[in-house]
Amino acid sequence: MPDVGSTWLYQCLLGSGRATALTLLGDKLPADKAAAWGLVWDCVGDAELMPRALATARQLACEAERQRMLIDRPEFAEGVAAFPAKRPPTSPPR
Repeated sequence: MPDVGSTWLYQCLLGSGRATALTLLGDKLPADKAAAWGLVWDCVGDAELMPRALATARQLACEAERQRMLIDRPEFAEGVAAFPAKRPPTSPPR
């Protein structure tokens, strides 16, 4: 049963034909087809699921650590200020 705005999201991602079929018919959607249609990022077999999930978690953890290291730098603050102003960031003097 589609919920939480998924019928709208299906329309945006899949077009009206596929979205209508998924919503009205309730057929199971195989993972490989969901990946081909862009509903999921990747599709792996059962045996590969946990190693892939752990590798992704490690990658995200490294990214979070790097963010913590860089967030207090003046270059970060300048980039954040430049974005909503729609201007290129200026480089701090070296």
